[in-house]
Amino acid sequence: MLTDISFMTDSDVYEARYEIAGAIVNAKGLMVHYSRDADTRGQSMQIRDLVERSEARLLSVTRP
Repeated sequence: MLTDISFMTDSDVYEARYEIAGAIVNAKGLMVHYSRDADTRGQSMQIRDLVERSEARLLSVTRP
Protein backbone atom coordinates (compact mmCIF):
# COMPACT_ATOMS: atom_id res chain seq x y z
CA MET A 1 0.00 0.00 0.00
CA LEU A 2 2.78 2.45 0.83
CA THR A 3 4.40 1.93 -2.54
CA ASP A 4 1.13 2.84 -4.27
CA ILE A 5 0.48 6.03 -2.34
CA SER A 6 2.29 8.20 -4.89
CA PHE A 7 -0.16 7.05 -7.58
CA MET A 8 -3.28 7.68 -5.50
CA THR A 9 -5.40 10.80 -5.84
CA ASP A 10 -5.85 13.11 -2.89
CA SER A 11 -9.36 11.82 -2.29
CA ASP A 12 -8.15 8.20 -2.39
CA VAL A 13 -5.44 8.99 0.16
CA TYR A 14 -7.94 10.76 2.39
CA GLU A 15 -10.40 7.87 2.23
CA ALA A 16 -7.65 5.35 3.03
CA ARG A 17 -5.97 7.51 5.68
CA TYR A 18 -6.51 5.03 8.53
CA GLU A 19 -5.18 2.10 6.50
CA ILE A 20 -2.20 4.16 5.37
CA ALA A 21 -1.46 5.26 8.94
CA GLY A 22 -1.58 1.63 10.07
CA ALA A 23 0.76 0.57 7.28
CA ILE A 24 3.17 3.36 8.29
CA VAL A 25 3.18 2.18 11.90
CA ASN A 26 3.81 -1.42 10.83
CA ALA A 27 6.59 -0.33 8.49
CA LYS A 28 8.24 1.64 11.29
CA GLY A 29 8.29 -1.49 13.45
CA LEU A 30 9.80 -3.47 10.62
CA MET A 31 12.33 -0.69 10.05
CA VAL A 32 13.48 -0.87 13.67
CA HIS A 33 13.71 -4.65 13.51
CA TYR A 34 15.79 -4.56 10.31
CA SER A 35 18.09 -1.84 11.61
CA ARG A 36 19.39 -4.13 14.36
CA ASP A 37 21.18 -6.48 11.97
CA ALA A 38 24.01 -5.38 9.71
CA ASP A 39 22.78 -7.65 6.89
CA THR A 40 19.36 -5.99 6.73
CA ARG A 41 20.33 -2.42 7.59
CA GLY A 42 20.11 -1.42 3.91
CA GLN A 43 16.51 -2.62 3.78
CA SER A 44 15.81 -0.57 6.87
CA MET A 45 17.05 2.55 5.09
CA GLN A 46 14.80 1.82 2.10
CA ILE A 47 11.82 1.38 4.39
CA ARG A 48 12.64 4.64 6.15
CA ASP A 49 12.65 6.50 2.82
CA LEU A 50 9.30 4.95 1.91
CA VAL A 51 7.82 5.80 5.30
CA GLU A 52 9.01 9.41 5.10
CA ARG A 53 7.49 9.87 1.63
CA SER A 54 4.24 8.21 2.73
CA GLU A 55 3.98 10.35 5.86
CA ALA A 56 4.56 13.52 3.84
CA ARG A 57 1.89 12.52 1.30
CA LEU A 58 -0.60 11.65 4.04
CA LEU A 59 0.04 14.92 5.88
CA SER A 60 -0.33 16.91 2.66
CA VAL A 61 -3.88 15.58 2.34
CA THR A 62 -4.97 15.69 5.97
CA ARG A 63 -3.27 19.01 6.86
CA PRO A 64 -3.16 21.13 3.70
